[in-house]
Amino acid sequence: MALNNVTVFYTSLTGAGGAGAKSAPGVLVGDLVLNVHSRANASAFTNSLRALFENVITVPDQIQQVATVDLANEDPLDLFIMRLS
Repeated sequence: MALNNVTVFYTSLTGAGGAGAKSAPGVLVGDLVLNVHSRANASAFTNSLRALFENVITVPDQIQQVATVDLANEDPLDLFIMRLS
């Protein structure tokens, strides 16, 4: 398979208590989740929250938080995405 385009971008989202869908404007089904970081604390770029979310986007404009951890105090979150085409 030849890749014609690889796009890396980020969007912001807000954390909330528990697992479930979070609004992530602009993401498409099949986008790869590279990382998730919190801007709410000084260690935002050293402590990844990546493991708390799905690996691949399954619903347009949403990301699924798979862990039950309450992320309300981590707002805002930056979601780094890779889109292959």
